[in-house]
Amino acid sequence: MLGIIRSLRRRLRKSKGYTLVELAAVTAIAAGLTAVVLPIAQQQISEAKKTQAIEEAKQLATAVMRFWSDTGSLPNDWDADGDGFETSEYGAVTVLYTGTGSSNELPAEDSGLTNKWISGTNKASIANYLLTNIPGASNTPGYTNWNGPYLGTAKEKVALDPWGHCYLINVQPADSISTLGDDPATVSYAIFVISAGPDGIIQTNRLQAVNLFSVASGSDDIVVRIR
Repeated sequence: MLGIIRSLRRRLRKSKGYTLVELAAVTAIAAGLTAVVLPIAQQQISEAKKTQAIEEAKQLATAVMRFWSDTGSLPNDWDADGDGFETSEYGAVTVLYTGTGSSNELPAEDSGLTNKWISGTNKASIANYLLTNIPGASNTPGYTNWNGPYLGTAKEKVALDPWGHCYLINVQPADSISTLGDDPATVSYAIFVISAGPDGIIQTNRLQAVNLFSVASGSDDIVVRIR
């Protein structure tokens, strides 16, 4: 097909003008090439964005795991002072977000979700835990043995997924710390990072038992498990 176009160009250079037939032929060939190449390019861009989202979610998951390993606690103010008891007077955080957490950055939620990510949750920026040791709740003490920052640069605190939405991290390990038994590090609920994906709508439930975890069937949610 490219050979035909080159041949037509040579003929056009030698001629004094363009005939309607020649113009129509070139236009038809160009339109045909566009129809073939454009969908392939769009598919490649779409796959590249998904790959980017997975890699960024993995980086966030690694940062939370390093925080957890150093401090013995999740970044959620449940046991910020490290005494093994819930610091409920400070208000436990259940969801961390990247970006500013503004309404235009937060993803939408599927109306059928049993456990919401946005509505009715206590949210905080990852910056207060993974970049600095200044937990989000008022008067919450810094974490003992914090050895961050756990992300490479300050700009990562405002990083959004490739579709312009916040990454969210479930950091609620159970209904309350008392349900975790003698070991505060025991996890009843899965801890994971999620991107709402291309459609911008989260369809995966937030609170799921570790051994029963699943990503919503048919959704384009991008999920990376931490525990």
